[in-house]
Amino acid sequence: MKFVRTAVVLAAAGLVLAPAAAQANTYNHADAASDVVSFTGGSTTATPQPDRSNGDVVASTVKHNRTAVVARMTYRDLANVDGFNGHLFAFKTSKMRREVTVVSAAGVPSQVVMTKPNGKKVSCRVKRSLDYTAHTVTVRVPRSCLGHPRWVKVGMASLFMTGLKATDTQYADDALFGGGVHANSLTYSPRVFR
Repeated sequence: MKFVRTAVVLAAAGLVLAPAAAQANTYNHADAASDVVSFTGGSTTATPQPDRSNGDVVASTVKHNRTAVVARMTYRDLANVDGFNGHLFAFKTSKMRREVTVVSAAGVPSQVVMTKPNGKKVSCRVKRSLDYTAHTVTVRVPRSCLGHPRWVKVGMASLFMTGLKATDTQYADDALFGGGVHANSLTYSPRVFR
């Protein structure tokens, strides 16, 4: 009987001491490969580009921990060879929406900006990482910049452009939607709680 009581006490102590509250809740998504689409000459018609690997998102991850929300896109190939590369991360909570865009161009350091849905810049210490060997782009957004939410939904997409003229080609891939992109909207993850 003493052994049973000791086991129960140890099990209860183990549950109390377990670091579950400090761990991040995580959402992982595998995106279809070869689902990049292109838009050329200002067209709104998406043309499938199954042979394009640069900018083709194949996986995404959202981690919501005590201090930050970390979002990552993994690409089939990530190279900084187009005119401009944009990596979009959209955050939705019960309190607000924010967009984080990481922009890179060959020979120029990457830039990161956080904005409200109306495009107005938000001051926040967002960290970004572009790893051309691991083919990943990661952003780390402090929870304070999102109003310390209980949960967050994240949408992610890539937009690679050969230039900024209307006749240039744009390649896009929604990280959470198999088939390139939705018409003018992102697909969001389910709620990821802290």
